[in-house]
Amino acid sequence: METSNTSELLDQYLAETPNRSDWDESPDLSKWKKLKKRQIIDLIEASLKRYAWLREHDAEIPNAHQPRLKLVNLLRTLYTVKKLPCTEADLRMMLDLTTPLLDYIAPDGPVDHVMEYMQENDLTPELCQSLHSFQANLREVGSVSSMQSLRQRLHTLLFMDEWEPLKPSKCWSESIRRDFRAMEGERKTHWRRLLKHIRGNAPKRMPPAWAQEASERLAAVGIDDFNQQLAMWFAPFRSGEPLPLSIPGSHVLKGLVWYVAVSGDETAKQTAMWLLDVKWKQKRNMEKAMTALEVLGISEQELLERKLIAKPAPGPSLPSFGNILESLGWARDMMQMLNDPDSTPPSPEKVMEDLQNMAASNPMMKQVADSMNFWTSTDVVVDHDEDLMVVQGEQHFYRVFLTNGRIERVTDNVELELDWEKIPDDLREMFRREPDVPHQCNLVAGFLRHDSEYGSFFRVKKG
Repeated sequence: METSNTSELLDQYLAETPNRSDWDESPDLSKWKKLKKRQIIDLIEASLKRYAWLREHDAEIPNAHQPRLKLVNLLRTLYTVKKLPCTEADLRMMLDLTTPLLDYIAPDGPVDHVMEYMQENDLTPELCQSLHSFQANLREVGSVSSMQSLRQRLHTLLFMDEWEPLKPSKCWSESIRRDFRAMEGERKTHWRRLLKHIRGNAPKRMPPAWAQEASERLAAVGIDDFNQQLAMWFAPFRSGEPLPLSIPGSHVLKGLVWYVAVSGDETAKQTAMWLLDVKWKQKRNMEKAMTALEVLGISEQELLERKLIAKPAPGPSLPSFGNILESLGWARDMMQMLNDPDSTPPSPEKVMEDLQNMAASNPMMKQVADSMNFWTSTDVVVDHDEDLMVVQGEQHFYRVFLTNGRIERVTDNVELELDWEKIPDDLREMFRREPDVPHQCNLVAGFLRHDSEYGSFFRVKKG
């Protein structure tokens, strides 16, 4: 990489990196992490802008998805570089350029770097505005747990937004935000550090590293000031009136209870015990806050008896050792049968019948049976005489012709075609853009079966 020009660097990356369809394995992008850190920030900006341009011109560029997939891979790599010298303007750039692309790219990178920045810096009105817009446009992509963690981090970040109008009807914790904003000087600095240490994505039990750092921040505030504020903020818990509790407020409440545990102070503990008398309007948000009392010696059983937490739903039954042996034996027998050229494979119906019988007493086999239901699916019927497939979707019936790939919706007899611009980049690697490609029939049929979800991948054929 001889050039230091960001645009040329990006062109070089796109030219030398193979398309995903040509990968034997994921390309090694480690050299791009060795750029100067300022260059990495500039390359993130250039990548986001190039990605947005490619989306804007998707209809004009036959395979625009291929460079976009490369850019996603590069961004994922660059965001993993720690301690980038991001300014507040850099973070707003990352957030603002990513927000309109949240339907297409992972959202974690910008938030990771905001969290790193916040270790030594504070929010500004402009950064809060960017974070709020980013939060409002989030989509459910990736794993459920990663999205939950991301949302939780944003909740506690934006709890520290000092410029957002207060809404006391939204959450009991708005009194904390009100009082914090009224503080001044060194006292406010210490309280800001204490509140910033509260994490939305904290585990159920208090980590020792968190407790050690919390002890130092609590000492800076002072136990007397902490107890005084805690008593003021927790006083409504004894009112007998149902109180509002938002998701951010539940994280903050949990964090304050952990601070009480860290303090080891009896007065703070007695104040925290007022939580045992609280009534919440929003039951769904109270679980994490109330179970935090376990660090103060309140058992889960006592919380259940006071109806402060819900009884946990029974989890799925775990397979016994016998279940495991039975499952492994079935898999071994099936593999032997399928690999034996002299053996007649069982019919799909027979396989499913055996699986259902075993599933009644073996949870492992139930999972196998559920995942193999497509074997006996009647949603797709092949008519070899007519050389077509009849597909029963969730909303319509379709005909897919095997000779030329033609798609017809039976309901109104119109011809359909792939709406290329609606197909996600990852799936485009499975399709061909040219119409009437017979090898795509099975793939097309699979999406048409679930037309309530994937119907947008198709449109009435033009002309």
